[in-house]
Amino acid sequence: GIDLPNLELVIHADLPTNPETLLHRSGRTGRAGRKGVSALIVPNNARRRTERLLQSAGLAASWASPPSADDVLRRDDERILADPVFSEPVTDDERGFVNALLEQHGPDQVAAAFVRLCRSSRSAPEDLLEVAPFTPSGDRPSGDRSARRDEAPSRRDDFGDSVWFSLSVGRRQNAEPRWLIPMLCRTGGISKREI
Repeated sequence: GIDLPNLELVIHADLPTNPETLLHRSGRTGRAGRKGVSALIVPNNARRRTERLLQSAGLAASWASPPSADDVLRRDDERILADPVFSEPVTDDERGFVNALLEQHGPDQVAAAFVRLCRSSRSAPEDLLEVAPFTPSGDRPSGDRSARRDEAPSRRDDFGDSVWFSLSVGRRQNAEPRWLIPMLCRTGGISKREI
């Protein structure tokens, strides 16, 4: 394997196929008594598989939702405020130009230009779909299935809080419920009960 002595973060963009691979990759962060973070990016439809993988590897994970676009932007602003460049004193070489900038554009305009420059080097955060917080199956209430069926709306024409969408497939492309419904569940992060 590759020896990366100062590695503090491992991000699994794809779920490892077995516990050994998960432990091998994640173990890269804990070399020589050091601590690190191993993060798994898990889509909603792979929750149970991930839980089984973690359990078979003997790992306990802290589950978290991805940050919102606003959270990412707020964190970017915190990084700008904490930048060590602000603690460095103004040199004699810089002082003349700093005064000229402030005189010509004013402090607000100079600060706004600095913020724009800092933000322009960062990519815009993605707006992600809201997903229900992950609850490991051991923490879920083991209710009666018939009781859950009773919770479903009684009228099919009452759509309530729902979303319409269309697909560009049909009979000629062999569009059938047996593959449409699982595809809806995977991409929409929903269960058959919610359709």
